[in-house]
Amino acid sequence: MYILKDAPIVEPLPADLEETVHNCVKRWDDLQDLRMTSRLEKQWRSECMILLEGAAKDKVVQWLDQCLQMGGELDPQVALAHFLNIIRLPVSKWDEYLQAAQVQLVQEGTRYQCTPQNSEPVSPHSSELLQELDLELDFKEGRKPKILKDLSNVLASVLMKRWTDTLTKVFLEEVPNCIEQDIAKGLWLETLEEMKGIPESRYQSSKWQNTFKGSELAQAINKITSPNYLVKHACHRKKNVPRYRIVWVGYYALGEVLGLLQERWTPKETVKQWEATSKKDNFQQKKIPGVNYTLLKNDHNPSKLVQTIFSFENLVPLEAFPTQVYLLLSAENFTQAWNRTIAPGLDEYHFDLEGISPETQFDQIRRWLRSTQGRQDLARIKLRLTEPFQTILDCTVEYFEFVQKIQIKVWDFRLHKDEFESMFQDGKTWTPGLCKHCFNEPPINQCVQDKLTTFLTWEEVKCKYPEFDLEGAGISCAPRGHRVMPVPPPQIHNKDGSIKEHKPITNIYHPIDDLHLMIIEANQEIINRCGRHIVRLIDSQTNQLHDFIYFNAFPVDILDSMVTNNEKDSGVKALNRERSEKMLYWSRGDMVSIGSRIPKGGAKGTSYDTYRGMVATSKETICLLFDHARDSLAILESARSVDSTLVSKLKEVSKECNRLGISGANIYRCQNYQAPVHNEIDASQGLCAQLWHKGKDEWLEWGFFNLQLGYLIKTQSNTLWSFDSSHMHGTNLPSQESLITSNQWHWNESSDNEEDMEIVNELEEGEVADSTEGIKFSLVSLVLG
Repeated sequence: MYILKDAPIVEPLPADLEETVHNCVKRWDDLQDLRMTSRLEKQWRSECMILLEGAAKDKVVQWLDQCLQMGGELDPQVALAHFLNIIRLPVSKWDEYLQAAQVQLVQEGTRYQCTPQNSEPVSPHSSELLQELDLELDFKEGRKPKILKDLSNVLASVLMKRWTDTLTKVFLEEVPNCIEQDIAKGLWLETLEEMKGIPESRYQSSKWQNTFKGSELAQAINKITSPNYLVKHACHRKKNVPRYRIVWVGYYALGEVLGLLQERWTPKETVKQWEATSKKDNFQQKKIPGVNYTLLKNDHNPSKLVQTIFSFENLVPLEAFPTQVYLLLSAENFTQAWNRTIAPGLDEYHFDLEGISPETQFDQIRRWLRSTQGRQDLARIKLRLTEPFQTILDCTVEYFEFVQKIQIKVWDFRLHKDEFESMFQDGKTWTPGLCKHCFNEPPINQCVQDKLTTFLTWEEVKCKYPEFDLEGAGISCAPRGHRVMPVPPPQIHNKDGSIKEHKPITNIYHPIDDLHLMIIEANQEIINRCGRHIVRLIDSQTNQLHDFIYFNAFPVDILDSMVTNNEKDSGVKALNRERSEKMLYWSRGDMVSIGSRIPKGGAKGTSYDTYRGMVATSKETICLLFDHARDSLAILESARSVDSTLVSKLKEVSKECNRLGISGANIYRCQNYQAPVHNEIDASQGLCAQLWHKGKDEWLEWGFFNLQLGYLIKTQSNTLWSFDSSHMHGTNLPSQESLITSNQWHWNESSDNEEDMEIVNELEEGEVADSTEGIKFSLVSLVLG
């Protein structure tokens, strides 16, 4: 370690700065206890930067300058970066850190090496050269290098050269020089961590950006982020490269992550030029002179295109993007897959794409799949395909048949305009939601009813109930002697081995007696007559539609199918809903996510992708994905018959997400799930379907409540409702007796008889179901968190 010959006297921190330091240290320790340092380190640094702004920031620079006891100017940003490193260490380690760090802070000066004897000077070196030598020594000895915050131009070149070597070995090297998966993973994650660790103040400097521009690293990133990467460098069957390459494209979102770093390290003016000149439309082919391209377009029969797409490797890379099984379900899906992998791959395989529009091509494919000629062509094409792609084609045809079925069954009760005009001379009073069974009944007896409510902010709710501590509390109608017991919180150990204490949140409030919530329940007479009962919650001041509740939302055969799909193993682990202190005491049951997410914690390097466990590598797993797609469609179509604006918005905000059927929204499958008063951050409103329910009606067990709109739904089997997860909401808790006996309840399939409007739930001796209180689906947009 290089230190000064005469060690500086480290002066104590000023009182106000010491308090700021310890506040930052405490905040960091809290995050470490919650195991959230990876996700929140950036936020934590921002908080510390705010605390250290102004005069405090100047004191930091002065203090470091005094510690070094040297003339010459210090870079305030560099000094502050070192200080932020210091406050992550125990106070007892600060002096040692300063001695090691001072050689990095001094721009010019003579270096001395500390030896057991008297310190003797060695040949003077520049700070840049010493940093470079130290770093190269770390590389040779296999130690993980410490990323210095004052990276010089020379040091940047060394780092970029190392990163280039790693990216080439892991993602670009041809056989036989490919490395094993475990080694590749370690190298990649270490490199990614280092690249992400470059501070903004450094990568925005002209020195860093110029070094990056002229480096081989920029060329390597260009190759990996290129749309044709999967075909050119990740074909396992054709080129025998490691299979992890194609998997990691999706798992680590290689193109997005490296592309973002490339954008950050490029001058803003250049990025603006990229944005101005880049085409926003579909993939544009640039033909190579002298290369023969195979004609692919056929306006009358798209069978050749379909066969080609599924025959050539990595045009539909299911291992990287499992949700591409849905590419033929909608124009949006096909266009997304076309621009992401299909068109770039076809170009690499030298197919002529001139004149091919994905939107037009999908329209032809859709009509072809539904035609007799298309069915005959499919039988011939499937003989040449592997089982996964055969399954995709079969499931796609079945999905189109299901679309027609669900639309007919969901919409057939509605009175159409021509029917209304034939019955009444005045056609102006017709509305799309008018039911042909009750249009002449008084409003209180109609199957679509409006109830007025008033939205309150969370602060207004707390003012309304000043004596209640609501957030994280339980809500229950069960008498005191029958209420469910709180969940014992898990033991979390602090660094010193002590057990972390939790603030007990064991309050239970009655939704009617304490909170005076409006109870919304089904009218069975209306359901028997009309086949449905819909309640719309309208704001009394703005006349805005907030939420709706749809009782008997699904035809019985579709409901049975959704329950059956739910009982299949999705392959995805249940979400951990006990991370938050507010969820510790009342959260029970399973919530399994189906779709994609931005990870909160999780494995290093992971990014936006499908939930782990969602795969499309076999007939079974692909069929399961299509089951989820049909469930999603059933929920969307039933909701669209009530609030088409909500469904359109749900599709719009999720259009850039991985597809789950025709939408980018996620499904959350819940069994025996209960939650206290809480909220989340989603991109839009969501939809929730109670497929099956069993509980004590008089205690409204497992009902859904929204405190800010002031209502509680007495849920029952076959109920659909919309909700805004940013509002404080939760589950009306069951009684202790129901919780204990719930594993004896099970679902009986219902007869698909038009006269049988009720869902029968009876316990048969000797049968025990996997599901408990019932099965609930939530369909919401991408969860941000």
